[in-house]
Amino acid sequence: MSKKSNYQDTKNFIEVESNSGCKLKDESQIEIYKNGKSKIVVTCKCGTDFTTNFEKFKHRNKRQCNECGYKITSNKLSMPFEEIEEFVNNNSSCKIRTNKNEYIDIENLIEMTCRCGEDFKTTFRLFKYHNKRQCDKCGIDNFSKLRRNNIKDIVKYIKSYNYNIIRFLEKYKNGKSEFIMMCDKGHKYKSNYSAFKSNGSRCPYCSGNARLDGEFVYNEFLNNNLYPKFIPSDYKNNNTSLPYICPKHKEIGIQYKSYSALKLSNGCRVCGIENSSETRRLSSKYVYDLIKEKGLTPLESDTEYINNRTHIKCICMKHPDKIQNIRMDTLQTNKYGCKYCRYEDQSGENNYGWKGGFSSSKNFLRDKILQWKKDSIINSNFKCVLTGQIFDKIHHLYGFNLIIKEAFKETKIPVKKFIEYTNEDMTILSDKVIELHNKYPLGVCLKEELHKLFHILYKCGDNTPEQFEEFKIRLKDGEFNDLLNENGLILNY
Repeated sequence: MSKKSNYQDTKNFIEVESNSGCKLKDESQIEIYKNGKSKIVVTCKCGTDFTTNFEKFKHRNKRQCNECGYKITSNKLSMPFEEIEEFVNNNSSCKIRTNKNEYIDIENLIEMTCRCGEDFKTTFRLFKYHNKRQCDKCGIDNFSKLRRNNIKDIVKYIKSYNYNIIRFLEKYKNGKSEFIMMCDKGHKYKSNYSAFKSNGSRCPYCSGNARLDGEFVYNEFLNNNLYPKFIPSDYKNNNTSLPYICPKHKEIGIQYKSYSALKLSNGCRVCGIENSSETRRLSSKYVYDLIKEKGLTPLESDTEYINNRTHIKCICMKHPDKIQNIRMDTLQTNKYGCKYCRYEDQSGENNYGWKGGFSSSKNFLRDKILQWKKDSIINSNFKCVLTGQIFDKIHHLYGFNLIIKEAFKETKIPVKKFIEYTNEDMTILSDKVIELHNKYPLGVCLKEELHKLFHILYKCGDNTPEQFEEFKIRLKDGEFNDLLNENGLILNY
């Protein structure tokens, strides 16, 4: 669709279909109008000019100047005081304290007296639509009553887990009201309904979270070969950090650990690291056997193996001239111990991206068609042939890969690695590629978005002029109008 028809549709909607009484200010705007987001000047029905765009006018109701907008909003907010007073009296036990002269509109605060006698403030909108029909204190009480559980339901729920409530310690109010309860193993402890329902392990004795005797905790540190630097009364609960000294690592000084952490690991923090390292450390025999299994020969068999990051000098039987430093963390995760063997296995025709071996050759030959590119630009009049705008890409109507294949075929030069070609081979190929470019049509200049779209539809490679003609027809038929509008592209053919 052209600029003019877009503008005419916009004008028709604003002045006729919308019934807003607005008019477009003048016809000169057609020169700068591009799409629904372009700014336009509209004359309101009151005669005032205002700026908007077609999207806001059509979908966001920006169909009047600011002054008329304020009037419309005020009319929506206005409501007679008598109607408000009647609604409050018929739908609540509240009384309005604000008099008629102080009332502004339904969005401004009005004073009321709650049924309990407390004064509170709200707006009529909140009162009517959001149930703000009581003071804050009554509102909290009402909400608590809705959430409060019945005692019979609480007792039944707790019994379903083989627990029993022995007695309440206070009058039941809510889920935080405390009571004494007993688990199926006879342990008695203090809890409440909220804690019981939310915690997975409920009985502190069964789960090992009950507060222990300070003397017992003190002796547990000694049993784990740690010297306590606290007295039994310092223990508060299982998460209390308690000071101690490890006899194996006195140089570190005082360290801290809770009884919960003590149950999980013996010794101090450094002891734990050493024990973990020792457990995971591989034997030297295993390490050197694995090196030989990977086809490597260690040069220093007496090198002390410490951990996975220890460097061991080796040579590969296939590459004896290269000394390599091997580490176990890489040796265990790679198929090959030798990095040069790995490179060979992943390059050339063994690589997942192998396309016959002329990728580098193709890049070299692409640089030899500069004159063809210049001729293509001149032929396209230095613009995108589809939109008339500044171009981004030069598109081969006859695929570049097809020309390359034909050049190899006609010159009878075999496809091989780029570095294996002689200068004479590359000169012959270059001349043939230039000759074939003159045989087939010149390229066409395109916007980048259209170039990408073409290759999404018709893939990269093996392209023909017939595909491009079909692409032009599909564009003209409006199949890709969304993409054109999104990028501000307008066809000019």
